[in-house]
Amino acid sequence: MTAMTRKQRDPLQPLLTVVDFIFSGLVVVTVLGAGLAVFSRGVSIFGWSRTVPYSVCVPTDDSNFRATGITVEPGGLRPGTGASMQSASICLLHPTTGQAVALTIAQVTGFVLFAGAFYLVRRLLRDAAKNGLFTPDLARWLRALGWWLLAGEVIATIVVAAIRISLLNRMVNDRIGPGLWYGYLHGSWTVIFFGVGLITAARIMRVGSVMREDLEGTV
Repeated sequence: MTAMTRKQRDPLQPLLTVVDFIFSGLVVVTVLGAGLAVFSRGVSIFGWSRTVPYSVCVPTDDSNFRATGITVEPGGLRPGTGASMQSASICLLHPTTGQAVALTIAQVTGFVLFAGAFYLVRRLLRDAAKNGLFTPDLARWLRALGWWLLAGEVIATIVVAAIRISLLNRMVNDRIGPGLWYGYLHGSWTVIFFGVGLITAARIMRVGSVMREDLEGTV
């Protein structure tokens, strides 16, 4: 091992250690939570619980949501003041298995996106610590992370919106038509732009790594 290789590895080791520790803790907590939800009563994970009966609830914090019969009773307010409901949860008290599974899918999508991104960051750091910062492999991991965030956020947003709309249409009198679906798409533009930025950075890094290999070949 050369002195240059040691210098390239050392700066990443503190961050890599922290990422490994957090990722291991994330795996342990997820496995324990799933085990408790399956084998114990009164414990739920991502909306799923062994306790029966249980309810399936959908938050209605959307600005365009209107449901007949949902009102706010502002008891105790002084004259000249008013109140409006900003959010509520509407629940199916006796959901079917399919409805319970749908809610679990809606709740787990964000966790899958986060855990997958964390895993890719971990692999990226490990590759950088092993092979250096300017390699084609590192550019591929960076591109994979960018596409995971970009495509994952878009897909997760659509899936969650579709499931929530489907469940809400079984709970309220005023059906949510296709023309109002856009109001339930609550994705993060920050994640999308970050994913696009990583894809662009990966392309730049790939070009740089090729130029570096060509330069080393001519020396």
